[in-house]
Order: sequence, then C-alpha cells, then structure tokens
Amino acid sequence: MLADDNRQSRKRALEKLCKLAGAGTPPDVLAPLWTDQLRAPALKLFADQVEKNRELAITLASDLLAELPEVTVLGTLPWLIPAIHARVGTNPIAEVAEELRLQLLKLVAALVPRCGAALAPHLPEIVQILVMAFADPFPDAKKEGCSIAVALGGAVASHLGPHCKGLIFGLSPALAHQHSRVRSGATEALFSLILHEPSVLSDASPQISLITVDRAPAVREQAVAALAELLARLPQKRRHAARLLPLLLCALSDEVEGIQRQARLALERLGDLFAADESEVPPLDISDDVAVAAVAASGGSGTGPKDSAAKRAADAATAANHLDAMLPALLKSIEDDDEEVERSVRRAVCLLGEACAPAVYVPLLVSQLYSADPEAGSDTAVVAKRGMCLSILSALSAGAEPAALRPQLPALTAAVAMPTFCVQPPGIDDDRAATYTSTQLRLVGFLRSLIGRAGADCAADPQAYSLYCALMRLAAVPSTAGRGFEAQRRAVEALVLLAAAAGHLDTAPLHAHHMPRLVLELVGDGTDAPSTAPFAKWQAATPQWHLLQALLRQCDGATAASQLLGVVPALAHVLDPKQEPVLRGTGLALLNSLLASEAFCTAPDLDDWAELILQAMLVPNLVWRSGKAAEHVRLAAMAGIAKLLPLRALTPGQLKAQIEEALPVLTSSLDDDNNETRRLGCVAIEATLTKLGVGGLENERMRKLYPELLKRLDDASDVVRLQVCGTLVAYLRSARYSPMWDDVHNLDKSNYQYLLRGLLVHLDDPSPEIQQAMFAVLEVALNLDPPVFAAEVVAVRERHRSTKLCDRLIEQARAHGQLV
Repeated sequence: MLADDNRQSRKRALEKLCKLAGAGTPPDVLAPLWTDQLRAPALKLFADQVEKNRELAITLASDLLAELPEVTVLGTLPWLIPAIHARVGTNPIAEVAEELRLQLLKLVAALVPRCGAALAPHLPEIVQILVMAFADPFPDAKKEGCSIAVALGGAVASHLGPHCKGLIFGLSPALAHQHSRVRSGATEALFSLILHEPSVLSDASPQISLITVDRAPAVREQAVAALAELLARLPQKRRHAARLLPLLLCALSDEVEGIQRQARLALERLGDLFAADESEVPPLDISDDVAVAAVAASGGSGTGPKDSAAKRAADAATAANHLDAMLPALLKSIEDDDEEVERSVRRAVCLLGEACAPAVYVPLLVSQLYSADPEAGSDTAVVAKRGMCLSILSALSAGAEPAALRPQLPALTAAVAMPTFCVQPPGIDDDRAATYTSTQLRLVGFLRSLIGRAGADCAADPQAYSLYCALMRLAAVPSTAGRGFEAQRRAVEALVLLAAAAGHLDTAPLHAHHMPRLVLELVGDGTDAPSTAPFAKWQAATPQWHLLQALLRQCDGATAASQLLGVVPALAHVLDPKQEPVLRGTGLALLNSLLASEAFCTAPDLDDWAELILQAMLVPNLVWRSGKAAEHVRLAAMAGIAKLLPLRALTPGQLKAQIEEALPVLTSSLDDDNNETRRLGCVAIEATLTKLGVGGLENERMRKLYPELLKRLDDASDVVRLQVCGTLVAYLRSARYSPMWDDVHNLDKSNYQYLLRGLLVHLDDPSPEIQQAMFAVLEVALNLDPPVFAAEVVAVRERHRSTKLCDRLIEQARAHGQLV
C-alpha cells in the first residue's frame, strides 16, 4: 500500500506502520522488516506529493531507526542520507514545508551521535544539508543546523577539516539573522569549526568581527568567551594573536559592564598563558605573499642580525595582520558624519601609511575591492564599501614613494578597472544612483592622485591600459538626475594627466594605443554570429554601449575611422530598424558626431565603409514610421546622409548603385512633418545630383523628382524654400536636355516647360529674398533652351506685380541669339 497510486491508501498504510515503533516489537524482528520491506518505499515517500504523507514517512523512519540495532542503522545510511539530501540539501530546497525541513534535520541530528565516524563518507552531502539549513528562512531550522555542526565536531573530528571552510562561509546568513538565539547558535558552531580546523581562521575573520559587535549583549558575551577559548586552545596561538586580540581589546570598551569585566579577565588569563609558553615563537612563513612582498619593498638583503630581511618580513607580516583586523573599523569611520571623527581617522590612516609599505596594505585593500560583485547581493552596499576602500587607499598612499608603489600598480589598477566596479546598471532609482556617483567621484580622485604620485610608472603597461579603461568607463557614465557630469568631467581631465605622464601633449596618442584593445573587448573579434556577439543585447542604457560611444567621441577622427572594422557590426545592430527608436537615436547621434569630424571624413579607412553606412545604417532609418521618437530618428538619419553624401569616400559609382533604394526615401522625406528634416532632405538631394553629375539620373527619375521639389517652394518654412532653390539649381545642372524625348537625355521640352511654369510663379513672391533666390535658379534654367525659356517668361510677365525681373531674364535669353 505504500506504493499505491491512491494517496489515501498510502496515508492509511503509513499511519498503521507508525504504530510499529513503541509497540514492543523486538529489534531483531524490526531489523529484517525494515531492511527487506519498509526501507525503500518509506524513504521514497519522503518526496510524496502529499505533505501529510511526507510527514508520516519521516516520522516512521525516525521512530524505527531509534529502535533498530546500530548495525542496521549504519547499513541504512547509503539510502537515508541521499533521501534527506534530496529534500533539504539542494538549491532551491525541494521541501516546501518548514516543519518537515526541521523534522528531517532532527533526523540527521539523531544520526550523528549514533553513527559517529561512519558518517565520514557522507560528509559532502551532510555539509550541503547544513549549508542550506543555515540559510533556511525558518529560524528553528537554522538553530538545528548549527547544533548539528557542533555535534559533528565530536563525531567525525578527524574527517571534518576539509569541510570546515565551506561550513563557515555557509554560516553567514545565520550569523546575520534577526533573532539573537539564531546568532548565538551560529556563533557556537563557528568557533567549534575553527577549533577543529584552525587554518580557516583567516577566512572566518569577517564572521568573527561581525559577532564581536553584535547588537545583542548575550551574543557579544558568548563571542568574548569563545575568543578567549580559541586563543587558549589553538596551536601556535601567538601566530593568531594579531588577528584575535584586537577583538578582545575592543570588548574592554563594551557598553555592558559585565562584558568589559569578562574581557578583562580573559586577557589577564591569556597573558599568564602566553607568559608560561614563551618557547612558542612564530616562524616566518616564506610562502606568505605579503611578507615576501614587504621584504622586496624594503630592499632587504637578508644580511645583518638586527636588520635582517627575515626580521623585516616578519614585522611586515605582523603589521599586515593588525591592519587586516583594523580594516572593518576604518571602513566604517573613514567618512564619519562627525567631521572631527573623520579628520582623526584620516590622520590615523596617514600614520599607518607611513608605518606600512604599499606591499603590505595594497594586497589587503585589493582583496576588499574584489570581495563582492554588484551583480550579486546588495549592489549599493558593495559599491559603497569600494568607495570607503578608495578613501583609505588615498590616505595610505599619500606619502608613498613611487618606487614602493611601482610593484603594486598592476594589481591595484586592474581591480579598479573592473567593468562593474562602480558603473551603475541601467534603470536604477536616484537613491541607488547617488551611491554609485559618490564612489565614482572617489575613484576619479584616487586615480588622479595615483597618477600624480606614480608619474611615468602609470604610463607603462599593464597599468596604463587598466587606468585608461577605468577613466573611460567613468567618462562614459550617463548623468544622473541632479548630479550633472562632475565625475565624467574629472575623468577626462585625469586622462589628460595620464597622457602627460606618458610624455604626450594631448590624449590622441593614448587613444590610438589603448582603444583598439578595449574596442575588441566590447564588440568581439567578429567570429561570433550577430545573435551571439557581445553587442547582441545592447540597449540605449547598456554601459558597454555608452563606453563605445565615449571612446569614439573622445578619440580623434582618424583613430575612430581605424576602428570601423570592429565597430560597424555593432553600429549596424544598434541602427537596425527593428530596434527601439531611443537606441537608434543614440547610434545616429554618434554617427553624426563622427561625420562632423574632418579627420574622420578624410581618413582612408572610411572609403571601405561609406557605402555600407549609407545603405545599411542611414537610409533604412529614413523610412517613415509614426510617433515623435521616430520623427527624431528620421531627422538624425537625414543629418547623417546630408553629411555623408558630399564626401570623397562615397564615390559616384557607389552612390549610383544605391540610388534606386535611396532616392525614393530621400524624396518622400521632403514631405516630413519636421521642418529641419525637409531642409536636410533638400541638402541631401542637392548633394546626390551634384555627385552624380550631368545625366546621372535617368529620364524617369528626373521626371518624378522635380514636382516634389516644386512643392517645397510652397513650404510653410522660408528656410526650406530657400534651401530647395539650391537643390533646383543642382537639378538643372544635372539635366541632359533635348527638346524631344529619348533614352539618352533625361529632360525633354514638355517637362522643361512644366518646371519653368512652377518656378516663374515664385519669381513674384512677396519675399524679396525668395525672389532673388528664384531669379538665380531661372538664370541656370535659361541655358537649357533660351527660346522656350523666353516664351514662358513673356507669357507670365504681365501677371507679375513688377516686371523688372522678367525683363532682365528676357534680355539674358535674347543675348543667347535670335529668338523666334
């Protein structure tokens, strides 16, 4: 019935079987019954769909195992532990009922004292169960998990060491829980684990520091007692004293008098213990990177008993341990609200900088900068912490010698050049953005100070590239509401300082040297398909897109043109008509900025891309779509076309190949709602006609074009009306005229006459400026066929309010010869 499809049948079976326990059945009878018949179906029901059935199955297993012989329980472990792990040892946790999670943990707790060392093969699964218990939202589950961790220390002491580090990291949610009893249980578990594996003490330092300043006096009191026990029982206790004694010393000023007294007694007893054990001398660990680096920084040669390299290395390592212990307090107080406190802390940090070489403090603070990533956990807390680290770094390195800083520059600059170091993700609110902005200002201040201190060393790779990346990312950060562009402006100024450190008069060589590598990181090497390329998911607010824009805008035009091979695919993606108008608007603004640069427009690299830019990026964005945003996109696209068409990079042959697609779109833009788009449309068509030259457009296109141009003479904007006059001049100069229609010529007499009649109306325009512009157009038109031209002017002469301009045109026509 345990395997029956009917849930009620399974429930009845479990209820009856639960009566086996406590019924007086001898263990030697229960053992074969459990092993041969009950074990497999009962453990399978730990995952039953019905919560009540799961509860009964766990109860049945717990009660029976309590009565079974030890040998049977040990034989059950290979089936039981995986069954429990499947319910409460996975992420996410499979068991949704918190009472059942607690029941399973109690089953594990019962196994620990009974099974002892036999649990060793199952420790990986048990550790995962405990880590999930530490993070369980049910407080009782957290406490049970902590109790099991303590019990494991006695049951499998010789096997627990490799797992202590994972358990300690897993304890973090329990140590920070709102209930003091949970924190108390986690504290007991933490110190128990450290006693079993002292090597994890350095990894556990953040958790220990958290406990010693707990808001609950009971937890702080427990921490003082545990610290004293640790220092008393740990092997090589002097070696760990630099890390743990400051925490006990802090307890001397606790607000609770009982904790002060407890700390004072603990310190007295430890003093006696240390005095009685003077033979224990801390050896120099040559593998200690901080100590070795300090030796190198101090220029130690290893000679002389009083000033030996080994002694200096030991002193440096000790200073590093003390500094590590002080860092949490310094991070909290370096920018205290109380100005006097802040000044005092900064003075203290400067003194520390004089006492410690950069080889000591830089690795410690770099590890703090790397300690977490904004993409995981509280991003503002991480970014704020990085800002505090930068403040401490600035104060520590204020008086450092360039030679001492030089070996630390690669690691230090690589840390602050991380893409997520302090660049805010898109879409955050102003309060979160304020935290990012604050750290950005601290970062640019630190980088300016570092460049000023280290000078030419900052201009050498690899740190030069890291500094360039960090400053350009800052320069690319979009403004946040009410905060302007202060960090961005300072970053650009710092870039000038970096260029000067490299011996350059401006930043152009800096961009030329470093930009290609950074662009490659942003857009890829072109081997990926467009759908999987780094830019495939870019949006208007994507930081990488902002960075690429800043790079191309800040560098000189020639350098920007040299990067087109990598940049064009990204631009083509951004300017795809399927993209949001806002994103395309930013791409077109960037393209217009580049096309406004003479160095970019005259660069040979543009020759290979001009046709593609016109065909794939600009013309498709000129197609009409509804909405104000789409109107802005059309305006930006037309501005780019008007800049690109006259350039030498776009040859007449390339333009002619695109004319069938481009000209209808350009012509339709002459009716756009936006005045400036219409004006730029006239400019673009004028440039097209000029570049194609005489006869560049075939007859049919010429016949369809001039009515659209004539419409613009009636435009609501006089600016557009004046602009189209220049376009009409270009139209007439591109005409290959013949009185009779044929395939060779592109303008015949009939269309010529229609065109003249449309033009002559505006020779009598109320605006004198329009009159003069139209007179210039007609002077060009006269040259195509003077007799026809004169006849058309004579026909309208008497209708004009003033005949002066008509008479002048007739005289010019007569000057060409006999008129019929």
